Amino acid sequence: MHSEILNDKQAELLPLLAQFRREYYLVGGTAIALYLGHRRSKWKDYVDLYFLLREHFTLDDITTEATRIFGQLYSEKLFRSQLCYFDDIDYTEQVEYTIPNPPTDEEIKQALTDYATAGVN
Repeated sequence: MHSEILNDKQAELLPLLAQFRREYYLVGGTAIALYLGHRRSKWKDYVDLYFLLREHFTLDDITTEATRIFGQLYSEKLFRSQLCYFDDIDYTEQVEYTIPNPPTDEEIKQALTDYATAGVN
């Protein structure tokens, strides 16, 4: 776990969260950031998806697992379209990376668009 991604207030809550580890678990961007250690905790799912697809999973891996979990509720077409939708992202809040040479927003957007459109005719 990369606890260095947490700010002081978040780090203070870790012992409290640990009391509930058998009943609950972390999900979403902060959970991914704690696992990968690539950025400080902020609401930036598109950055997390970029790192997950670049370094850990293929789109087919995600689709297979999502289909297993959600069945007909999962739509690969919808997921692909969401990967390259950037209109509602707030770029005024910068991502605070913890890695050297982080990608630019344009590099992330281009990579996610490439992942989304790969193999689509």
